[in-house]
Order: sequence, then C-alpha cells, then structure tokens
Amino acid sequence: MTACGGGADRGPAQVQAEAEPEGWHRARTGRAAVPLSRPVGVAATPAARGFLGRADGASNDTTGVLLPRGLAPAGPADVRQYYLYLPRGLESRDDWPLVLWLHGRSLRGDDLTRVLRYGLAARLARERDFPFVVVAPQLPDGQSWTDTDRLSDLVEEIADRYPVDDDRIYLIGYSMGAGGVWRLAVDHPDLFAAVAPAAALTPAPSEAIADALEDVPIRIDHGTADEAAPFARAQAMVDFLRNEDVDVTFEVYPGATHGQLTQIYKSDDFFAWLLRHERD
Repeated sequence: MTACGGGADRGPAQVQAEAEPEGWHRARTGRAAVPLSRPVGVAATPAARGFLGRADGASNDTTGVLLPRGLAPAGPADVRQYYLYLPRGLESRDDWPLVLWLHGRSLRGDDLTRVLRYGLAARLARERDFPFVVVAPQLPDGQSWTDTDRLSDLVEEIADRYPVDDDRIYLIGYSMGAGGVWRLAVDHPDLFAAVAPAAALTPAPSEAIADALEDVPIRIDHGTADEAAPFARAQAMVDFLRNEDVDVTFEVYPGATHGQLTQIYKSDDFFAWLLRHERD
C-alpha cells in the first residue's frame, strides 16, 4: 500500500483569525466546509463551531492518529461515539478513500477504547500512514447494527466534511459487525463502492439481497472451522449470489476459527482489493 506523507497541522493565518476554543483547532482540508465533529466529552459551543476537535493527548497534528468523536444521541439505542482516522497529507488531496468499519459483539459498551482490542481500529492505534479516512463507531451494550440510517448519515457527514472521494467509500465489518455490513449494504447500496463482511452469521439468501447488491462488489471472508458462524451459510450465500450474477469474491480460510478472522485487517492485500473498486 502507498504510504502517505505530510500532515495537517494548523491552518493558514487567515483561517486562524478567530480565536480557537481550548482543546480545538482547525485543519486544512481544502474545502470551505470545515469539520464539525468534536472530541468525546467536549461540549459543542458557538465558539467551537468550525473547528476540528483534537483527541486528548494528541498533538496539534491530528492526522495519522485515532480521534475520539461524539454524536448527539437521538434515542437510547443509538451509536453515540466513534473513532475517526485522518490520513497524513489530508490537505494535499481531495480524493481520499473512506472505510466504515463495524466491530463485533464483544466491543460494545460506553468505553470507546474497547474498539481498539482487535480489527482495523487496533491496527490504526499503531499505524501512522494508513491511506484511508476511517470511521469506526461503537455500539452501546446490548445493541446490534440495525440503525442503518444513522450509520449512512454518519458516513455522508464525514464524506461531506473531509476531502473524500464519494466513489470510493467502503463498508467492512467482523462477526456481528459483518451482520451490520449485510444490513447496511442492502439498505444503502448506492453509498458503497464495495463491501466486505468477515466471519458473519450470514443471512439466508434472498432475491432482495441479490437485487440490492447487483452493482456492489462483495468480498466474503470465512473460516471453515468457524464455531460461531457456520461456514455452510457463507457458502450458500456465495453460491446464490453468483447464480444471480452478483460480483462475489469468496476468501476461504481452511481450518480457521471465528476469532482468527480478525487477522485479515492486518493484510494490505485486503485493502488493495477494496481499492480496485469504484462506484460506477
């Protein structure tokens, strides 16, 4: 994968004329619409409008690090917080690809750092040159990835506020998060260039799924020894979708258990597969 150089420090002098609220700063994105999300626990005030929130403990360069973000709750079961990753050199391009990553069941809660235990967020906690904008929301305890409208709204807000290529927005998830990939892809297929559920408890094949995904390439990763999500269900979905002429890539991991599939996000080949696809 191509590493990204540079970094988004403070904006130009004319942008800094307005005093920055404590704990906030602007980022140069090359767009008139500046980011509006804020760090978890920091209240939105009139003085903070137009400023990009800085994560606690992070330097003023907010690219190349995971940034905690808060969402205003719209209901008791809503996603309320997420990590945002902005690649280095953010201000140098206007066509960054974006990935929405949905975690598995064990990472739910109100402690956002749980999301760092495995998967893509765990990789980004260590990596500084990942060439995607990444959104990694967290579910509250006891909830599932069913509010597809809230997730699509979040993706669209990030894509509007940052220099994202709207034709290269990708949806990936593991385990229960992969179940969310299926729901979100079916409900909002026009949003994504490609989708990739891994170790999903795969839904039953249906014409509705095939119709929704007829123009969306899908990659299904599954271990043959998955004890939590039967491999046979993934195979049945692949066979059905291929029969319906849906573009399906099936990555089979002989002998791999459910938990071992979390390792796929360490592979650059996985993300290279995403980048081979753009919305038509």
